Amino acid sequence: MPKTSTLTDSYAFFGAEIRNPRWSWSAVSKDGKTVVVTLWGDEIAADGSVDFFGHPKVDRWKTQIGNRFRIKDLIHARDHCDGEFRVVRLTAVDTKAIPRAIKQREPDPDVVMRLTRLDEQTGEFVAQPVK
Repeated sequence: MPKTSTLTDSYAFFGAEIRNPRWSWSAVSKDGKTVVVTLWGDEIAADGSVDFFGHPKVDRWKTQIGNRFRIKDLIHARDHCDGEFRVVRLTAVDTKAIPRAIKQREPDPDVVMRLTRLDEQTGEFVAQPVK
């Protein structure tokens, strides 16, 4: 995976611009063809899938602005991109810390995820790798 120095650079790798580097968890490219979502590497299952339904921290993040925009971006992926999105993978300094600090961020050019389930109220979602 390409190493990038900032979250902004990681999103730019896919042609997307984040709204705010402090709270953005996702973005859509200007042409609307690419959605990019930030995922913590330790929350990606061995088969490459993610399932945030029943996540232990959902009550903590469901009202955060980054989550509200991520919901909008995932809806865009569902409605305009066949549910597909690209991934910026984060590594935490300490996975148990709240809030987490980012040790490393990498755009993952080899991964395309497909949204299979979304709760538009809480932002909980499930996605599977396409390739």
